[in-house]
Amino acid sequence: MAGAAGLPQGRPADVPLGARLRSARRARGLTLQQVATELGLTKGFLSRVERDEVSPSVASLVALCEVVGVRVGDLFEAPSTSVVRAGEGRRLHFGGTGAVELLLTPSTQQAVQVVHSTVSPGGSGGTQRYVLETDVECVYVLRGRFRVELAEETVDLAAGDALTFPGREPHTWSNASASEPAEVLWVLAPAPGPGRRPASGRRPGPVRWFSARPPSAAPSRTRRGCGAAGPPPRPRPPRARRWSFGPAGR
Repeated sequence: MAGAAGLPQGRPADVPLGARLRSARRARGLTLQQVATELGLTKGFLSRVERDEVSPSVASLVALCEVVGVRVGDLFEAPSTSVVRAGEGRRLHFGGTGAVELLLTPSTQQAVQVVHSTVSPGGSGGTQRYVLETDVECVYVLRGRFRVELAEETVDLAAGDALTFPGREPHTWSNASASEPAEVLWVLAPAPGPGRRPASGRRPGPVRWFSARPPSAAPSRTRRGCGAAGPPPRPRPPRARRWSFGPAGR
């Protein structure tokens, strides 16, 4: 049964409210003094709340949650966890050749996506560079040699190396070894997926393949004038825009 503002009555003693409040405060870039001033409380009292040494009143807790941007009910929910055992990740078909890719994060996770990829010798993402609708990509090499081709440079990586670049940077990848497999982890934040703005190239989920020149960049057509006495030009029907749907691709 919930109390004021969705606050459960008789909260369990083992719920670490303080740690969650501290994480929420830091995520907003707020100091203890800033929050204390906003609430009219002392910095020392808030520090003890975050260490779970004291329990605030319901009114103080509700006000504190509003300042740090967290719902009261979220403080009492068990953290959502997901365990993927070795080799049990959901198989992805991202396109390219010679790659076996497993999703290590839940499909419902929107903040980040982690993919384990094993690339056979000669395997690659293809010769055409592509972009993803995500903010940041990071690839970490677990084993072997791995090559990432960006728009302006090519980076060769060995085991233990990591490369971070903007998610919308055109790129492709390949196993840089002709004899040994490569094993890498891809980390994408946030997780790309349906509903995001399409970009030239390809993206996870049902993939739309676009022409090299996006519709917005198509050259404008100028109609030939017919003179003042001539009839107006006959309007041309719109040309159909061809879309093809390939397999899911990263």
